[in-house]
Amino acid sequence: QMLKFGQLIDLQLLDKGMVKDKGEEEMNNKLEVIDAANERELAKLERKHRGLKESLLAVTQENTALLSRIADLSAKQFSLEKDLNTGGNSVAVADAGPAVRNEIEERNRLVSLVKLQAKEVDALKAEINLLRRKGGHIYISDRPPAQDQQYHESSATPVVPPPPAPPVAE
Repeated sequence: QMLKFGQLIDLQLLDKGMVKDKGEEEMNNKLEVIDAANERELAKLERKHRGLKESLLAVTQENTALLSRIADLSAKQFSLEKDLNTGGNSVAVADAGPAVRNEIEERNRLVSLVKLQAKEVDALKAEINLLRRKGGHIYISDRPPAQDQQYHESSATPVVPPPPAPPVAE
């Protein structure tokens, strides 16, 4: 038989080359067995890889949650330290002892102030009565006594009467 470029080919030789040999078949069988073993190993490794990826995802999510909690606690600690450093008066303390003691001292101070003012009022009343008996002049404000009393109660300083007017020369 003649091919394209004028070369002759013996078909019998081609037929002999097409016959398979036993060694070749054995080698093909061995290759198929090795290929099957490799595919099983590859599938096993892929399953293991998927499991490890899922495990990594779970650990990453847990780590993220822990880091978020650390951030929240750090912010809270910063806030508490800021409150402590900026005076500490706004921080509620479970021990009310000093607060009660301060309140009692303040109440006692106010009671003593009221007693002192009552003594001053009594002294002023006695002075007014003394001046009335001597015929001295007493200056009275234009306001009615109720308003005058209210004015004196609201002031924190004792009220001193105005000085007597100098005598008028005629």
